[in-house]
Amino acid sequence: MGKKLSFFSIILSFCIFIGILSNTIFQQTAVTLLSTVAITAIIIGVIFLFKDKINQLPYDKLRLIIILSFVLMLIIQVLILSFLPVTVYHDPLRVLDQASRMANNLPGWHITYFFRYAQNVQITFFVYIWLRFCAIFGLTVNTAIHLLSLLVLDTLIYLLIDTSWKVSKKPMTTLATMAFLIYTPFAYTYYLQVFYTDLPGMLALAYIFRTLLFWKNKSKVHKISSGILLLLASLLGTLIKANMVVILPSILIFWLVQYLLIKQISLTRPLIVVILGVLLAFPVSKLVQNSVNFQPQYKYQFPITSWMAMGLNSTSNGVYSGSDVIRNIEQPSLNARDSNNKEVIIKRISKLGPIGLIRLWLAKLGILTNVSDIQSWYNGGYKQAPGWFLKYYQFYSGLISVLYQSATCALFILVIKRLLEWSLSLTNVNNEVLFLIILTELGYLAFHVFLWEVNGRYGQVFVPMFLILLSIEPSKKSKEINWKAILASFVVSVPVIAAASLISGVRLLNTTSNSVIVAAQRAQLSTQYGAKPTMILSKGLISQKVTIEGQANYFTVQARVNSVLKVYLYNLVTKEKYYCYKKDVNYIYEKTIQPGTYEIRISNQSVTPQPIDIIYIPNYHMATTYIDNQGKKEVDRSLIYYFRKTD
Repeated sequence: MGKKLSFFSIILSFCIFIGILSNTIFQQTAVTLLSTVAITAIIIGVIFLFKDKINQLPYDKLRLIIILSFVLMLIIQVLILSFLPVTVYHDPLRVLDQASRMANNLPGWHITYFFRYAQNVQITFFVYIWLRFCAIFGLTVNTAIHLLSLLVLDTLIYLLIDTSWKVSKKPMTTLATMAFLIYTPFAYTYYLQVFYTDLPGMLALAYIFRTLLFWKNKSKVHKISSGILLLLASLLGTLIKANMVVILPSILIFWLVQYLLIKQISLTRPLIVVILGVLLAFPVSKLVQNSVNFQPQYKYQFPITSWMAMGLNSTSNGVYSGSDVIRNIEQPSLNARDSNNKEVIIKRISKLGPIGLIRLWLAKLGILTNVSDIQSWYNGGYKQAPGWFLKYYQFYSGLISVLYQSATCALFILVIKRLLEWSLSLTNVNNEVLFLIILTELGYLAFHVFLWEVNGRYGQVFVPMFLILLSIEPSKKSKEINWKAILASFVVSVPVIAAASLISGVRLLNTTSNSVIVAAQRAQLSTQYGAKPTMILSKGLISQKVTIEGQANYFTVQARVNSVLKVYLYNLVTKEKYYCYKKDVNYIYEKTIQPGTYEIRISNQSVTPQPIDIIYIPNYHMATTYIDNQGKKEVDRSLIYYFRKTD
C-alpha cells in the first residue's frame, strides 16, 4: 500500500523542491543567495544535532518557553502596529472602504470594484460586522482592523502550536513549529499589517485538519460541538476564500483511493460535514449579498475564463496581468469577455506548445512557492518610515526576505524528508489525515498552476498544512534518509545551480530593490473602478502636512489627466518651495528633498473647478496627518502621494 501511495508523495516532493529552488537560486545577488543557503543549513543542522536533547525537555519548561515567546510576540506586534504602520492599498483597502461605509450607514456600492470581483462581498460583510461591533466601544477603523488581524493571526499561531504538541508529543517538533511562526517575519509582516482573505482561509484549513486528527477520540457530545464548528469553519472559509473548494475533489479522491485499496472509507461523518459546509457557501453567499443590498451588474463582471487566460500569459509568467485586465474591460459585455478569453486561451496554448506550457507551469510553481515579497504584499510602504530604518533600509529589507525564505526552505526540506522517508498507509486516523493533507496540497497546486493565475501569497496556504503534516508520524518508515546527505547536497547543489542560472541570465523574480519609500499614503479606490475626484474650486487651496525622516529624491501626488493645478512642497522650517511638474495623472518633483516637515500645497489658479484625487474612508486615518481644505480639518481624507529615494 505504501508504494502505491508514494506516487502522491513524490509528486508533492517535486513541487516543493521547485519551491526550494525558487527561494534560493533566483536571487538578485550572491550575498542573498549565500545567506539564504547558509541560514537554511544552520536551521536544518540545529534540528539534526539537538533533536534528541530537545526532545528530553520537560513539559513545564516547554510550556514556559512557548508562553514567554507568545508574550514577546504580542509586544513586538503591538509596537509594529503602533510605530511602523503601512499604507494599505489595492483589494484589502477597497474591502475596508466599503465595510467602513456600511458601518457608518452610507448607502450603496460607490465603486464598480465589487461588480467585477463579487467574491469579495463576503469578506466585506464580515469586516463590516466587526467594525459595527468595535464601534460600540468607540474604536476607530484603524484600531478595529488591527485588532482583527491580531486576533485571527495569533489564534492561528496558537492553534498550530497546540496541534503540533498534541499530535506529536515531541518538544522538538513543537518548538520548530513555534519558531517558524513566532521567530520569523510570518507574525510581523503581511498577516499582521494587512487584513485580507488569506489569513481566515488558513485558519479555516488549520481547524479542519486539526479536528479530523482528534475526531475519533472525541466523546459524542464533543463530536456534536466540534461538528458544528467544523461546519462553520468549512462554510466561512469557503465564503471568504473561494479556492478552498479544492478540498472537495481531494476528499472524493481520498475516499476513492481508500475504497480501491482497503475496500472501505473512513472519516465519513466529519468529511461529510466539511463537504456540506463548502456546498452551503454558494447559497449563503447569495444571502449575504442580498442582506447588504448587493446586486450583481454583469456589464462589469469578469468571467472565469479571464483568470484562466491570465494564467496562460507567458509574458507575466501567469501572474495577475494589467494588460489582460484592460483587454477584458474593453469588451462590451460579460458574454463578449468570455468569448474573447476563450479565443485568447486557445491562441496562447497553441503558441506555447507542450514545451512552452511545461516551462510556464514550472515558472508558475516557482512563483507560487516564493515568499521573498512577503513584506510588500498589498502595502505601499510605511506611512512615515523612521530615520533609523531608512538609514539601513537595504539591510533590514534584505534580512526580512532572507530570514523568511530560509525558514521556508527549511520547512520545505523537512516536509520532503517526511514525505519520502515514511511509508504511507491508511490503517489509522493519523495516516488518513496525512494522506488527505497531501491530496489537498496537490489540489491547490494543480488549481493555480494549471488553471488559474498565481501569486506568492496564494502558496502560503501550504504553511498550516505543512506544519500539521510534520507533526504527524505515519505508522512506519520505508527508509531512513540521511540528514548529512541532505545538508551536503543542499549546500553544494544550490550554489552550483545558481551560478549556472546567473551565467545563463535566468531570472524568475527580483528580490531586492534599490529604492525605498520614505513616506506614503497610497490608498486609493482607482479610476478604473469609477472613483470620483474631488473638485477644487477656483482660487481654492488644499494642503496636507507630511514629515519625512530621511532624504528623498522623488515625490509624486496624484490628480487627474485633465487637472490644471499649481502643486508644490513647502518646507515649514526653511520656507522653501519645491514646484512639481505634471506627467499623466501625477504631479512630480525629482530633486533632492531633505528630511523635515513639509506641506503638500495644491491650489487652483484657474477660473473653473479642477479635479484632484482625495480618498475618503469614514473613521479611517490613512495618513499620519489630516487634509486642510480651506481651513477645514478632514481627518479621514487624504491625498494620494509618496516620497521615494532611489540610489
